[in-house]
Amino acid sequence: MTFLRNALLIYIAGFAVFFGARLLLSGDGGGGIAAGAPEYDVGVSIDDFAYGKRNIATQKRSSAAAPQAVDQKYEQVSTIGATTEEFDEDEASARAQIEAYDALIQFEQRSGLDGFRRLQLGIGVAPESFDALVNDLKALGELNRLQIDKTDKTNEYLDLQAQKVSLEKSRDSLIELKGRQGDINEMINLETRILDLERQIQALGVNLGDFDAENEFSTVKLNLTEYKKRVAIGPSLGARLFHAAVWTLQYYTLLWIGLAAVLASLFVFLKLLAMIAGAARLLDQQLKRS
Repeated sequence: MTFLRNALLIYIAGFAVFFGARLLLSGDGGGGIAAGAPEYDVGVSIDDFAYGKRNIATQKRSSAAAPQAVDQKYEQVSTIGATTEEFDEDEASARAQIEAYDALIQFEQRSGLDGFRRLQLGIGVAPESFDALVNDLKALGELNRLQIDKTDKTNEYLDLQAQKVSLEKSRDSLIELKGRQGDINEMINLETRILDLERQIQALGVNLGDFDAENEFSTVKLNLTEYKKRVAIGPSLGARLFHAAVWTLQYYTLLWIGLAAVLASLFVFLKLLAMIAGAARLLDQQLKRS
C-alpha cells in the first residue's frame, strides 16, 4: 500500500508540474482572435475610382519651331490613397484644405459602417494650386498610394475644332440651297441633313466646352479609408485551463507509458541476460564433468 501511495503521489506531482508549465506557456495569447480587423485589405488597393467629369487645363507654351505662344490643353490627375484611424478628423481636414484652395468637389461617395468607412472625393482645383493641394492631402492618415498623370490633349482639342468648322461650313452650304426651288422630297431630305449637322455641331460644342478656359481645373482623386488597429485577444482562462488539462493528460500519460515501456524492456533484457548466464554456467559444469 505504501508503494502504491508513493507512486500515486509522484504521478500527481508530475501531472501538476506539467499542467502548470503548460498553463503558463499558453498565456501569450496564441490562438486568439484579432479585434478591429478591417473588412478589406487596406494595404493593397485603396485605389482608383472613376467618374464622368473631365477637367482640362490650359497653359501657354512656345517652341523653337513655333516661337509664338500656343495654348497647350492638358489633363492632370492625381490619385491619393490613405488609411486613417481618425477618420472624422482627417475628413474635416481634407474639406478644410479643399475650401482653402477654392477647389470644387465634383464627385463624392461614402461607404462602409462605422469603423470601416471609406470616402472618395473627386476634386477640381485650379492648376496653379494643384501641387500645393496634393502635398497637403497626402499628409492625411497613412499614405499608401500616390499617382500623378498628365496627358496632353492639345491635338484632341484641335481635332474637335477642325471637325466643328467643317460641319459648320457644310451646314451653311446646305442652308444656302434652301433658298432655291426644288422637289418637295429633296427639300425634306435637305432639311433633315441640316438638322443632323446641327446635332453634330451641338455635340462637338459640348465636348469643346470641356476645354473652355472658364472651366479650367486639374483633378485630385482622394480615397480615404478608415481602419482600426488589430488588438490581440487571448483565450479565456477557462479555455486555457481546459486546453492545458487536455494537453497534460495526453502527453503526461504518453510519458508514463513510454517510461513503463522502457522499464519493461530493461526488465526483460536483464532477465534474458540472467538466463543466458545460467545456461552458460550449466554448460560449463557439464564440460568439466565430461
